[in-house]
Amino acid sequence: MKYEISISGNQKYFIIRVNDPMTAGFLAEWLRATAEKMKGSGTDEFLFDLSRAQNQVSLTSQWRAIKNLMTELGFKPHSKYALLVTPELLADYDFVETVMINAGYYSKRFINESDAIKWLEE
Repeated sequence: MKYEISISGNQKYFIIRVNDPMTAGFLAEWLRATAEKMKGSGTDEFLFDLSRAQNQVSLTSQWRAIKNLMTELGFKPHSKYALLVTPELLADYDFVETVMINAGYYSKRFINESDAIKWLEE
C-alpha cells in the first residue's frame, strides 16, 4: 500500500503512514483520502508518518498544498499535525513544518513516534 490511514485507539488522532516517495500528485492523493476519513469524525489531529517518504515535492507545490488544498479539503487551522520523519529526512520536511505553522496549523517534526504521540495527546 502506498499509504495507510487509521485512527488511534483512543479516537483522538488519525495516523497516516506514507510508504512511497512524496510527489505533488501523491501528496494530493493521500490528503484527499485523509479528508474523506476525517469528515464527521470529530477528530482533527494527525500523525503523518513520513519516515518512508523521501520528499520530492517542490517548495512551490508544498506551499500550494498546505495553503490551498488543505483549506479546500476542510483541514482546520489550529489543529495539530505531528510529522514523523527519520533523522535523514528531517531537513526534507523543514519547509513543510514552517508553512503549516504560518498557515495557522500546529505542526512539529519528530524522529520518535512516542514523542509525537505524547505531543498530540497533550
